[in-house]
Amino acid sequence: IIDIFAFVDGGVLGDTNLNFENPLYVSPGAGVRWESPVGVLRVYLARSLTLFNPPTLTPDRSFRLGVTFGEEF
Repeated sequence: IIDIFAFVDGGVLGDTNLNFENPLYVSPGAGVRWESPVGVLRVYLARSLTLFNPPTLTPDRSFRLGVTFGEEF
């Protein structure tokens, strides 16, 4: 079985609990999941974006390639 999927991952950082600050990091992406006879193989490509960026930070607009093998948790 082969599945195609899309996702958006995001996060913010802060110095203390529940005190979040800019920037907002977001990674939209897409991938392929294959249920092989020996396990699940996933290959995905995501783009790193920095949103609501303070002027002192430079946006990271690179791509990330990921490969995982095994069941999801």
